[in-house]
Order: sequence, then structure tokens, then C-alpha cells
Amino acid sequence: MERLCVRRLEGAHDRGEMRAGYRQFCAIARTLDLVGQRWTLLVVRELLLRGPLPAAGIARGLPDVPMNQLVERLALLESRGLVRRRGGKDARIRARGYEYELTEAGRELGDVLEALAGFGLSRLAGAGREPGDAVLPHVLMRQLELRYDRAAAGAAGFSARFELALTDPEQLWSVEPAADAPGRFALVARPDGLQARAGACLDADAVLTCSVETCTRLVARDPDARVEIEVAGAEDLAATLLDLLGARAPAGTAVAA
Repeated sequence: MERLCVRRLEGAHDRGEMRAGYRQFCAIARTLDLVGQRWTLLVVRELLLRGPLPAAGIARGLPDVPMNQLVERLALLESRGLVRRRGGKDARIRARGYEYELTEAGRELGDVLEALAGFGLSRLAGAGREPGDAVLPHVLMRQLELRYDRAAAGAAGFSARFELALTDPEQLWSVEPAADAPGRFALVARPDGLQARAGACLDADAVLTCSVETCTRLVARDPDARVEIEVAGAEDLAATLLDLLGARAPAGTAVAA
């Protein structure tokens, strides 16, 4: 039987046949058949984090993506039932061209991306972003949300509201046409998680001010990032938030006020 299998594989190779995909009875291989091509999972990321978008809107969240590859990936995702186009009677959508949205099957990839993000967060460079890395505001905020220690927050019953003010928002990659990236974000901390959204935070318990670079280092858990964050307002709540984000203060060091 082993000899027969080898002969069959060699015969296909000798004829120059290229079989699509991994051709394995394996759930991982089957998933990679569906979404393993370059840019594909990042397309899914954009639709998960930003909602339905036209192709041009997706491209703005994927710096350097070749437009022809993006169109190919969208067509592939659509053919596999993970993405669908919408348009039809909605004049607003028709004016912008088709918009793409995830199907129910496509939204199931959210757990896959969460697992990949969790794996990748522990492998980010301790000094923050690498030279030339684009920092997208919605991705940066999602990574802060994922850094939040929900188990510890739940045990402590922690709830507070914060505003994150970036001193140099021009360092962010704007995903909106002809508009600057946001410079302020509302961070709502609850026992079950952290929610971050663009815009000022009304009735914030504290305002945390830092540069984009410091924020990337906070995500990367650089121990020196914490001391570069200025706090106005409830310093104790801000200190707890930073603890829950994994930015432990060095011994004898307080958050700057």
C-alpha cells in the first residue's frame, strides 16, 4: 500500500499536475485553503472592526495592498461564502459602489483572529512598532482592548471611564478619506472588558496623555512606557487601568501627573 501511494504521488508530479490547496483531511489545512492567502485575514479584520465597506475603504485599512490582489481576495472570499456584496436599492451604497460585509460564516473567523492576535501580542517587539510600520487607530485600540485583563478586572469589580489623548495623531494612519486620524479616544473599563472608541470621553475619571509611539509600547508591554504617560484626574483609577493593561510600574515609580 505504501509503494502504491508513492507511485501515485510521483505520477501526478511527473505529469506536472498542480492540485489546488493542501489536499489534506485536516481542519487546519482546510481553513488555510479558505483564508491562507496573503491579505485575506486582514480583509476579514477590516470588516470585523469597521463594518461593511467598499473595496476602496478596505484598501485604506491595508497600507500597500495592491488593488488587483484586494479585488481577487474579495472575489475569493465571496465565492467561498465568507463575504457578500450588498447594494441594490440603497442609493447611498450605490453611489459608492458595492459594499462588502461578512456573512455569518465569515464572522466565525472572529475567534480565529482573536487567537492570532493573542499569539501575536506576546511577540510584539518590546520597544513598540518597527520602523516603517503603519499604526492604524482602530487596530491600535483593539489591541489595547485585548491587553485588558478581564479576569482581574472582574475579580476587582473595576469600572471607570478614561480619555486617551495622543499628542501626535498625525503619526496614525488615517483610514478616512481626506480626514485626519482621531487624536482622542474614549476608554470605558468594565469588569467584563475594555471598550475603546474614537472621540472624547464625557465625564472621564481621568485623561491619559501620551504619544503614538508610547501607546504602541504600552501595547507591547514595554515597562518604560508607563512612566511616559501623563495623567490628569483620578490617578488611582488610571494606575489600576495601566495595571490591567499589563504596564506594571517599576518599584518606587508612580504614574506621572
